[in-house]
Amino acid sequence: MKKLLLPLLAASIPLGIMPAMAQSEAIVAAPSQDSEKAELLQTFASLYLAEDVTMASSLKAHDVQFLRAAKADAASVALDKQYPGIIDAAMAASRGATEASLRETMPLIKNEIAAFMDPIFTTSEVKAINAFYMSDEGKRLMRGMLDNLDTNKLADGMKERVLKDDDSGLLDKDELIAEAGTAAMKSMDAAIITALVKFNNTKSGSKFNAQANDLAAVMTDSMNNAMKTVAEKAQVATMTAVQQFMNDKAAQK
Repeated sequence: MKKLLLPLLAASIPLGIMPAMAQSEAIVAAPSQDSEKAELLQTFASLYLAEDVTMASSLKAHDVQFLRAAKADAASVALDKQYPGIIDAAMAASRGATEASLRETMPLIKNEIAAFMDPIFTTSEVKAINAFYMSDEGKRLMRGMLDNLDTNKLADGMKERVLKDDDSGLLDKDELIAEAGTAAMKSMDAAIITALVKFNNTKSGSKFNAQANDLAAVMTDSMNNAMKTVAEKAQVATMTAVQQFMNDKAAQK
C-alpha cells in the first residue's frame, strides 16, 4: 500500500448563530487580571466549546471520514483484502491518537476564546451571555448544532485544500460559519427560537452577535493550529499500526 489515507478531521465546533457579515481582523489580548471575570470567561469558553459534546462529535466524524478515505483509496482497499482487519486496526490507532491530542489542545483553545472575549465584554455582559448558554434552550441549541453539522461537507473542503497544498489552513472560516448556521437552524424549536430572539434583543446578546465572525476567526485559527499537531500524531499512529499489523501477520505464518 502506498499509504493509508488519513481522514481529515472535521472538527465539530459549536459556533453559535453567526450573521453573514464581513470579518475584521481579530486580536487576542492577554488574560484578564480580574479573577471573577477570568473565571466567567473560562466558563463561557467551556460552554461554547463543550468538551464532552465536541469530543464525541469530533471522534464520530473521525471514524466516518477515516472509513470514507480508506474505502476511496484503491491501495487501502487492496491491502485490507490482503490483510483483513488492517483498516479497522489503523482507524482505532488514529482515533486513539486523535482523542489524546485533542484533549491536550482543548484547554489552549479555550484560553484563546477567553482572551478574545476579555477586552470586549464587561463582567456583567459575560454573565448575561453565560446565562443564555447555560439555559436549557442554549444547551439544546449548541448540542443540536453539533448533531446537525455536515462534517462530510466540511471534510470534503478540507481534503480539497490539502490536495492543492493550500497553506491557508484545513478549516475555512466562511464554510464553517455557513455550515454552523444551517445546522443551528435545523436544531431550533419554538422554545429555542423564543429564547434566542429574547437574548439577541438584549444589549449583551446584540454585542455578542456583532463579534460572532471575529470569534469564528479565532476559533478557526486555533483549531487549524491544533489540527496540525493532531494530524501528525494520528498519521504516525496510523502508519505504525499498519506496519505492526503486517509484521504480526507475517510472524504468524
